[in-house]
Amino acid sequence: MAEQASGVSAAGYDRLRRDYADATEQFVGRILVVEDNALNLKLVRDVLQVAGYEVIEATTGEQGIVLAIEGRPDLILMDLQLPGIDG
Repeated sequence: MAEQASGVSAAGYDRLRRDYADATEQFVGRILVVEDNALNLKLVRDVLQVAGYEVIEATTGEQGIVLAIEGRPDLILMDLQLPGIDG
């Protein structure tokens, strides 16, 4: 049986790849992102979604409070300088 450069057999490599694919399809967690800059919000959302997280978005501190209560996120990432209520 051929081995990859890492010393893992081809069958072992295929099994690891399948296990990783299965794990990334599972729900990892819910994150609330509060960010008023559209480009920053898109960047954070895209990175988190690729990693398997469900992302809840708010663009104001007030909206973030409502979504934190309703959405029950596992983590909140909040901009420190928002109009109105900020981080």
